[in-house]
Amino acid sequence: MKKKPLHLRYSGLEATTTKEFLLIPTFDFMQELLSHGDYVEVIQPSSLRNKMRCLTQSLSDMYGGPQKAADASS
Repeated sequence: MKKKPLHLRYSGLEATTTKEFLLIPTFDFMQELLSHGDYVEVIQPSSLRNKMRCLTQSLSDMYGGPQKAADASS
């Protein structure tokens, strides 16, 4: 957030606690969230949370979730 603030008034955010933003969740915004890995959790809106869940599940399936990793080591 400090590198690329969403808005000038957010430029002084600290890297702790929960942040709340009112915005339209675009593809670019989802990519930004994904770039932070498991350091970010989408709580609301539920539609964005579900999109992120489906996307991360798809990535897990593609790159071998826990089951594929266990199969590969056998």
